[in-house]
Amino acid sequence: MSLPRLFQTTLETIPGAVPYLVAPTCQNLPQAPAGHLKVGLTWAGNATHDDDSARSIRLEELTSVLETPGVTFFSLQVPMPPRDEPLVCSLPNLVNLADHLKDFRHTAAVIGQMDLVLTVDTAVAHLAGALRKPTWTFIQHSPDWRWLLGRSDSPWYPTMRLFRQPDRGHWLPAIQLAAAELRRLLPADNCSNRMEAQ
Repeated sequence: MSLPRLFQTTLETIPGAVPYLVAPTCQNLPQAPAGHLKVGLTWAGNATHDDDSARSIRLEELTSVLETPGVTFFSLQVPMPPRDEPLVCSLPNLVNLADHLKDFRHTAAVIGQMDLVLTVDTAVAHLAGALRKPTWTFIQHSPDWRWLLGRSDSPWYPTMRLFRQPDRGHWLPAIQLAAAELRRLLPADNCSNRMEAQ
């Protein structure tokens, strides 16, 4: 964590060239309906993290996102919060990939097949950013220092967009904005090209 100081790193010299990881080939991924946007989704971090309650979101809070027509969501959530299991099972457009995600290599393989990754501040955000996958990250009001303040992009990950809480514990504005922006991407023709241009 001291290397940026030792290297006298500035915002302009952050080594943000991506991708610096390559996703392996993904086998046997469930298919989305033809023309659907494929969105990987992670909504909760490790429950043992000191500040997890501030960075994680209950799945039910993402209803406005999950109701987006023309989108199939693929859960990248590991572990699955017990509180969210019933809702995961009830959502027809959310595919639970828990059995496919044995380690980060498997997660990277799935991310490689997505058009977009939508996530909270977890390892999935960093993995998707390193893979140069278009990624939208929900950021808590008082974030980790790497996310900086007052900006919607990340100098670490050029293909990432940040959706920030305006106030501590108040996710609704960020979620509503993400839902509106997701709808802007539809219809899903040439989704990957549109996302790359973001």
